[in-house]
Amino acid sequence: LAGILANSRIMGVMGVLGCLISIAISMWVGIPEAKVADGAYAFNTMLTMMALGGFFIYLDWRAFVYAVIGGVLAMWVYVAVEAILAGSFLPAMVAGFAIVNTIMTYSAKFLGSVRLIDMENLSIPEKSFLKDAPPLPADAS
Repeated sequence: LAGILANSRIMGVMGVLGCLISIAISMWVGIPEAKVADGAYAFNTMLTMMALGGFFIYLDWRAFVYAVIGGVLAMWVYVAVEAILAGSFLPAMVAGFAIVNTIMTYSAKFLGSVRLIDMENLSIPEKSFLKDAPPLPADAS
């Protein structure tokens, strides 16, 4: 996380927030501390929040809310996939991130309230922070 923060303050902050959100939810629902300490819950939430909160989507308050929702969903998808694969010895480590990020990034094209960054412009969020962001449709405000 320190390396991410050194490279991009926005992604570092989104990663820290993802970790804190996953820990808070884990404590709230009573997930055993040993499972939380493994880091898989925080890993999925952190990656999803970094991807949706500035890497694939121009960061503004709407994208921030979208990233938080995605982070929470990624944690729950990971929990579900882990339960489904429990007896099979198949890994579920990045399943929450991969599933939720794919669906939410694709869905962002149709929402109108968040703006996707073109693939050729993907970089650290500081380089695309609302720079050359397409305007929101009039009804999305």
